[in-house]
Amino acid sequence: MSFSSFPARSVVRIGLSFSAVAAGLWLCVGVRAAPELVTAGLVARLAAELRTNNPSLRALSARETAAQLHAAGTRRWADPQFQAGGAAYRTAGMARDNGDVFYGLQQTLPLLGKEKAAQALNDASARAATTLLESRFTELRRDLAVALFEEAFQRESLELARQDLAWLDAQHASVQTRLASGRESAAPVLRLENEQSRRRLDLTNATARLADADAAVRRLLGRTDDLPAGDFALPPVANAVTFGESLVRVAEASEPMARTRHSETELAARTLDATRRSGRPDIAAGIQAYQYTGDGGIAQGMLSVSLNLPWFNRARYKRDIQRDGARLDASRLEEADTQAEVRLEVHRLVTAIDAARREALLYRDDIRPRTLAALRSLEAAWIPGGMDLRDLLETRRQLVEADRSAARATTDYWDAVSQLLLCCGLEDLESLNTMAPASKKP
Repeated sequence: MSFSSFPARSVVRIGLSFSAVAAGLWLCVGVRAAPELVTAGLVARLAAELRTNNPSLRALSARETAAQLHAAGTRRWADPQFQAGGAAYRTAGMARDNGDVFYGLQQTLPLLGKEKAAQALNDASARAATTLLESRFTELRRDLAVALFEEAFQRESLELARQDLAWLDAQHASVQTRLASGRESAAPVLRLENEQSRRRLDLTNATARLADADAAVRRLLGRTDDLPAGDFALPPVANAVTFGESLVRVAEASEPMARTRHSETELAARTLDATRRSGRPDIAAGIQAYQYTGDGGIAQGMLSVSLNLPWFNRARYKRDIQRDGARLDASRLEEADTQAEVRLEVHRLVTAIDAARREALLYRDDIRPRTLAALRSLEAAWIPGGMDLRDLLETRRQLVEADRSAARATTDYWDAVSQLLLCCGLEDLESLNTMAPASKKP
């Protein structure tokens, strides 16, 4: 059957229908906004929402407030003690001379540094709570960036699946036309239909993975609605990062776990100091007055100084000091181990960034152009017929796999960059590049 056998009215109707579909597709594409590139500005904007809405950060913020209030409420002076009582005498003369009612005040004096050590301990605890909050926020900002890159990758994978299915549909229509004209066998039709079924399944799975990646972003942002977080796209790979001592020093001072370990070491040192001072006596000064109830006169007054005797428990105080000293040693060793781990992590991330960048550029600039040229050549030979369909499908599969591998390598590149920025306490790649002149490759 040839196109000349169709009635003219049918041809016009088909043309109008095709024009309507094309116009509808154009309107849909025009109305739909382009995906937003995942950049440092986007991450910073969403990180502000994360800071105020994420449940774990809100809980840590409440704990920070509690620690700060506890530090602000530390007592420098103990509460004074009021004493009152009466005395009974054998004669009225003794009561008149000595007083039969007494009252007085006693105040513990902050002389030996116990209160100062307690204030320093509570201040260190408040700083540790602040450090923990900021470290957790930095980690969640890193997780947000990684989640955004993953969602952008899943969106690109979904788009690749749609394009691949559309290409298979076009080939299937072409082979159906040839089959109807008797120029093709049923085997290519069966193979294309099987490929279409697999691609539809891939499209369904890609849609589900994109929804799961979007749910991860909304979970980090603390959103409770079902609205999508947005349409995001992968940026291209940027410059390489150079390993060096300057980068390691910045990471050792800024990495969240290293900062947390340092605050824990400071807190352990303040605890040890407070424990040492707890073995000192408490000195209190007091004043008492004795009054005779018969005439209301003051019979006598008395000043006193009192202190407890902690030396009877010296062995137990010593064990407390040894306990907190061991905890301080453990904190220092953990801090040193964390710094060594940070050095190794920086080296690993720089290596991962370099490897992912090379892989992305290989697929984008080398493998994909070569495969696309071969596919176009095979398509030109396939349209008139006379060639094996398997070569065409295999080349198309290699092209789609090259695009997906380039997107995966780009995602891995930005994931590693995000983790390195976390280690160094930075927010964008340009800040890392400023350290490059002072760095040397390993």
